[in-house]
Amino acid sequence: MALTKTIEAVLNTNTMTAGAATAYSSTITTTNAYSGSIICLKITNGATGPTVAGQIFVEIGVDEAGGGVDQWYAWGGSFSPGTANNGSQSWVVDIPLGTEYFRVGRGSNTDEDCVCEAWFERVTALS
Repeated sequence: MALTKTIEAVLNTNTMTAGAATAYSSTITTTNAYSGSIICLKITNGATGPTVAGQIFVEIGVDEAGGGVDQWYAWGGSFSPGTANNGSQSWVVDIPLGTEYFRVGRGSNTDEDCVCEAWFERVTALS
């Protein structure tokens, strides 16, 4: 059996500006994905690390009223590379079967910018 896999940029080298409010990706739908989907996350500090480390996290959305996402729920906790100069760290989060919507959030860093990346990898066909 062959699998067709697709990779989608959720945050593609997205700059997390120092001191800015928490920001989110667009809402991603998983309706065309089979079980086994993952989200790959990464934060890279600049040459001077932030005083307070940036964070990246995944939220799963629930459409309670049938008109779009009404509630967002944290999934997998927050991830942070720390405050080291040029510090970089990556993580992989499984997207549970049954999830229809998710988004990626990032924020919390102070004094220095960080770069965030998030990639959605999914199986889109079986043959």
